[in-house]
Parts: sequence; C-alpha cells; structure tokens
Amino acid sequence: DTAPAISSSLSSWAASLDDDSNDNDDGLQMSATATTTASKVDSASFVPFSGDSNNDKSKSGASRRERSVMKKQQESAKTAEIQPILSSIKDIISSNNLSIPTLLSQITALANAQSPTTLKTLLNGTNTAAKNKGARKGKEKLSDYNLAWVGSDEAMCHIGTGLHKVPLARLQDMFLSIGRDAAGTAQSIRLMEVIRILGPFPNVRNTLQGSVDGMSGSQGEVGGGVVQLDKIRIKYDSMTDGLGKEINAGTEDNIRFLNLDIIYADENALICVVPNPDQEVIDLGNNGENVLLFLKEDDLDYKLEELRAA
Repeated sequence: DTAPAISSSLSSWAASLDDDSNDNDDGLQMSATATTTASKVDSASFVPFSGDSNNDKSKSGASRRERSVMKKQQESAKTAEIQPILSSIKDIISSNNLSIPTLLSQITALANAQSPTTLKTLLNGTNTAAKNKGARKGKEKLSDYNLAWVGSDEAMCHIGTGLHKVPLARLQDMFLSIGRDAAGTAQSIRLMEVIRILGPFPNVRNTLQGSVDGMSGSQGEVGGGVVQLDKIRIKYDSMTDGLGKEINAGTEDNIRFLNLDIIYADENALICVVPNPDQEVIDLGNNGENVLLFLKEDDLDYKLEELRAA
C-alpha cells in the first residue's frame, strides 16, 4: 500500500511540538495560567492590588475605633453633667423640708440634660445593668426602679391599680421594671405595688404585668429647653393579687391600656409624665401633679423582703 503523504507544513508543526516538550513545565503552567487569566479579565476593567484592599480595611478599622473612643468620651462628659443633678434630687427628696419648686427645677434640669441611653435600649434589655442582671437571672434583663416622688395620687392611680385608696390601706412602695422578662420577651413592663393594711395584717403586693404596645419619639419643651420625648402606650394583660393568684385579662375588653410620656430615661432614673389629653405640649401640671419620678433600685429582691412583700 502507498504510505500516507504528510505535508511539509504539518511536519514543521510536529517538530515544533517536540522542541517545546523539552521546555520547563513551570513555564508551560505559567503561560497557561496567564492566558486563562487574560481571557477572563476585560482590558477595560480595573482590579485593585491586594495592598490597597488591606489599607482600606485598616482605615475602616481605625475609623470605627475613633468613633468608639469619641462616643465613650461624649458619654463620660454627659455622665459628669448628670450625676450632680441626680445627687441633688436624692438630697432634696430625703430632706425633712422638701421644697417642691426646687425639686421640680432639678427634675427639669435632668430632663434637659438628656442621657445618652435611650428608652428603646432599656426596653430591649441591652443596657449594661440589664445585661449584668441577665447573667445572674438567665433571660430576664430588666431595669428596676423605685417610685421616689410623685406629684399626685391621680398620677399613681394612672399607672397602678388604685387599690391603695380602699379603707385602711396605704401605699407603702411602688416598683417599675422594664426590659426583657424571664421568657426573653422584650419591651416588658412590670409594676409592683406594696400596700400596707392598717392593723395586724401583712403587707399586700399587687403585680401588674404587660408590655409596651406602641411607642413614638419626638421632641418637646420642658422648662424652656428641648427634650427627647417618648410617647408610649402600655398594655396590662395580667395581674397577680396579694394572695399570689394570677388573673389574666382573658378578653380584649379586660385588657387595660394607658398612655405615658417619658421625658428622661436611663439606668439611674425615669421621668414619666401623665399626658394631658387637652394639650399637645408636655404638661408637668400644677406643682408637678402629672410627674412620676422613678430612681434606680439596686436590689429589688432585698427591698421586697425588707417590706415583707417578697
């Protein structure tokens, strides 16, 4: 048979392959990689060097650190402004000759100081004190407060049960807790009243349990200064009476709703104002009759035991 003919061009190409096979393998791999990369990257596109990316990350990290340092400095300065006002309020309340105008001027000064902590932070239980408490009590991250001063009996009845008004009963103390409850539910509200019954009877504790059903933030004016105003709607759907019996609302008709204005909120104090339905401005009332001042309660369990209401 006649052998197949091979053209001179094909012979030259085959010979060149034999010569290339003797080249370094790394060179072949590098060439292939370069070709593949070049085919994937469009000539009009820009690929930054890895060093530029690292610099951007470094700058971003430094920027975050600077903002964090600045925030802490601002909080420290604000705390330095607030602490003397709080100390003055406590001194006035503990005084034998309590001057209501003087107290209201300090409450106004505290509202105008405006804490860096927000009511939302407290309700979510993400403030430092609540988180520390959560480390001891599991999911419960509540901030506890004691009613230090109130301008009128009507203001107490607005947020409480009003059962202290029955014959032979006296309101001994009132405590407000806000944040995450034992089930981990945020925006929880718990109000405890300790009522003393005249005569040889034990103290009675009533507990109202609920949540913040709505909240809106705005600004208002108090004492000529602009303050942060949080208007909240509280929903009470459970009550535990003095005998320890829990009474649930059961139906929507039995659920109690109330509105409350918060003009100052942090771990140390809450300034609450009963809103005047006839006025849109913040109305402290005559001699502060619409004001409820709550101060931080460090050990609620101990306080309840001391009141024989644990």
